[in-house]
Amino acid sequence: MEKFFAFFEYLHNVFYGDNWFISWGIVIGIIILAIGLYIPDFLRSLKSAKLRKNK
Repeated sequence: MEKFFAFFEYLHNVFYGDNWFISWGIVIGIIILAIGLYIPDFLRSLKSAKLRKNK
């Protein structure tokens, strides 16, 4: 059980310690990258739906 709490204490120190901006920057960068990869597919689906509606 002590290792369990030690793991969460380590995570807390990573995200809220002295260098918190590095870990949060990595997390936000991954989220932005994931969203950026899906935007072109989403726009294509909107265009194809609009074309189907107009026919």
